[in-house]
Amino acid sequence: MSRKVTFVEGVQSLSEELATVTRKVRDLKRVYVDRGYAVDGEDPITNIDIESTGITVVRLDACIAMFKQLLYFTDNSPVLQGDYGKTVSQMRRDV
Repeated sequence: MSRKVTFVEGVQSLSEELATVTRKVRDLKRVYVDRGYAVDGEDPITNIDIESTGITVVRLDACIAMFKQLLYFTDNSPVLQGDYGKTVSQMRRDV
């Protein structure tokens, strides 16, 4: 197999992963809204609710905002600039 084919297959694979992530983000956003978990929702998530995770509501909200921007990006809508790399780093559990 040529390196070009390997490269294209890598791009295809990553595109499929991004599509999966986008679907999951849409699902999480729907649950977040439908269950009223937002700060102004019917049953907002509080720091006490998520204390065991080591994540604060402020960080969670930043992640939700980043997810919203990802959906804007994939829907060809304007995206706000932000330190999304930092947000991802703060939410990760694998490192």
